[in-house]
Parts: sequence; structure tokens; C-alpha cells
Amino acid sequence: MKTILFAVILIIGTLLRSEEVIRNNYLFLKDQGRDMLNIKSIWFDRKLTLIGPYTGLQGVFQGPLYYYLLSIPAAVSHGNPRGVLALVAALQVFAIVMMYVTGKRFFSETVGLIAAFLFAVSPVAAAASTFIWSPHITLPVMTVFLYGFFLWMEKQTLKRFLFTVSCLGVLYHFEIAFALPLTIA
Repeated sequence: MKTILFAVILIIGTLLRSEEVIRNNYLFLKDQGRDMLNIKSIWFDRKLTLIGPYTGLQGVFQGPLYYYLLSIPAAVSHGNPRGVLALVAALQVFAIVMMYVTGKRFFSETVGLIAAFLFAVSPVAAAASTFIWSPHITLPVMTVFLYGFFLWMEKQTLKRFLFTVSCLGVLYHFEIAFALPLTIA
């Protein structure tokens, strides 16, 4: 019964996150154009970069992992932003799964189902799949970070600590303002 309930939650979450991909109706503004041009430069022009998107502070950039991650679906879709958006939506669905896995592993299956449901129907989380933007990748990475953090809190080993800190490092590639408070805490 709970497996069927999780499947229904996953279907609801997938439908809420894939509307723009299915209808080919997504937001494409200055930031998305900049990102697609940088992805084109990496994949099609073979010009690698060591800096990612700029931040609100002059001269401060995020990491380049965002561009490299999105260059894969861009190459598969021949530069079509819809393919890139499909990856963003898939990562958001992965975040629903991670919420369930984390809740089930460290609390109970009921907690996992509730966490997955709340994340699946969350307007903010669903909206993170409506257009391509680097902070939207933080939600799936954050769910993996939470899993790693709870894992480390359960048994404090070097391997678990390195996994958790690595997730934090990946967060810096997508949104510095989001990762910095976690580093300080």
C-alpha cells in the first residue's frame, strides 16, 4: 500500500514539474540566454571555463559545474533549451525520491511519505522546474546533503563527513548565498 502511495506522490510531483517541458512553454530571459551561450561555448565551440554564472557581487562567480552539467542535455538535444529544462525537471523529481529515502531511512516510512508529498506539492519546489536557473539545482543537491548529514550524525566517520562536505562543495557551484550559511553553521 505504501509503495503505491509513494508511486502516486511521485506521479503527482512529476506532473507538476514537467508541464513546461511537455507544453514547450518555459521562461527564457537574459539569464537563460547567457547560460545557453556559455553551454554552447563549452560543448560546441570546445572552450572550457573555470568560472560559472556571475553573482550579484561584481567579480564574484559561482562554480562552473552548473554549465558542465547542463551541457550534457544541451548536446543531446542539439542545443535546445527544452532538453536542458528536462534535466532540471528530472533533478527535481530526484529530490522527491531523496526526501522519501531520507525520511524513511532516518525516521519512518510514514515520515518519508509525508516529506515526499510535501516536497512534491510544494509550489516553490515545483516552480523550480519551470525554467533554467542555477539556484534551482540547489534543491536536489540539498536533499542529498541532508541525507549525508543525517548519515554522518548517525555514525561520525571520515567517509560520511567527506560525503557531506562534498555535497556542500557542490552547492557552491549552484548558489553561493545558499551554501555559505550552511558552511558557517
